[in-house]
Amino acid sequence: MKIFYCRYTDPIPDDRIAEEMKLWPADHLHKNRRFRRPEDRTSHYLGKRLLLHGLEVLGLGHYKLEDLQYTEGGRPFFRGTIDFNISHTDGLVVCAIAQTGRVGIDVERHLAVDFDNLKSSMNGEQWKMIHSASNKEEQFYQFWTMKEAVLKADGTGIVYPLDELSERNGMVKIGDDLWFVHPLDLDASFSCTLCSNLKNQSIEVIEIESSHCFSEG
Repeated sequence: MKIFYCRYTDPIPDDRIAEEMKLWPADHLHKNRRFRRPEDRTSHYLGKRLLLHGLEVLGLGHYKLEDLQYTEGGRPFFRGTIDFNISHTDGLVVCAIAQTGRVGIDVERHLAVDFDNLKSSMNGEQWKMIHSASNKEEQFYQFWTMKEAVLKADGTGIVYPLDELSERNGMVKIGDDLWFVHPLDLDASFSCTLCSNLKNQSIEVIEIESSHCFSEG
């Protein structure tokens, strides 16, 4: 399994994104334009660019954006054994690609957290660990990215009760399904967790410069 990620400081101008996406299926540009924040438009573009780059690196360049299909819940996928998942937060975008099995990934920047409005997202043991941690926000996001990565891999979505998700020895169980979670240390200002339904996966993390996420010429 390979994890591709890139950092960015400033949003990419809309006209540059439109130029880069002009040969892509039209629905991708339409979706990009629906994001209100320039940071989200930048992250959406970079996520798809990381996916295309990763497919080329893995010798899977025959998969194209035109081949993407979607589950009833809106999860994108390619037919076959390959799976991928994209996540982004302001300043960092990550794409996980697995040639076998299911994969989910989530990344979050460490921002201030209104704990009172998120009481239902953690169970009692998790809240105890958060409030006793030297860095409460970082501990919160470690739990949060674990939960989101599992739900994204499972395809259940955020509707699953978050407080029921807990990790034991690197494993999370949803119903009869067992998921293996791996915290990734990409940057001290972010938390990131990878999830797969396969144990003992080989994981390679590759940083891509954002300047390389554009067409040549």
